[in-house]
Amino acid sequence: MQDADTLLCGEEGMRFKEWLDLAEKLGNSLGMGDYMILNARAQPTTWLIQTEDSTRLTGLLDYANKHWGGMVGGFYLNRTRVYFEHIVADMKAKRAFNKTAYIEDVCHWSYEWTHDYSRKFHICDGEGEGETDVVETSARLIEKWGKLGKLSM
Repeated sequence: MQDADTLLCGEEGMRFKEWLDLAEKLGNSLGMGDYMILNARAQPTTWLIQTEDSTRLTGLLDYANKHWGGMVGGFYLNRTRVYFEHIVADMKAKRAFNKTAYIEDVCHWSYEWTHDYSRKFHICDGEGEGETDVVETSARLIEKWGKLGKLSM
């Protein structure tokens, strides 16, 4: 996921940051900056606003998901990390997957991500990000992962 995010962050039209910047600019011009940021983060992830104390995912989770740089390596990577943390813990404890606990943690992560007004989470705007040569990155990723496509069936 991090490799895919690196590639996506190298192309201006594939960065979550562009979407977020537009929403923030519009929101600031209307005196509704935080509201527009919240909605710009919720629309491609949870669709509806995730509340802080929620223990249920919104009914339209991933309805308008986007595979933009910053979202793959930010929102989706961390949501996947939560899943694997729960799976590993439950397997080590030799118990069934606790879906309720997993969903509660995903709700918490979704809330944190959508309410990140200060941009503390990865969105492709760090130093050096977005300056990647996509052709060079693609060649490196083909070299790294291309062997998987050569497996015989």
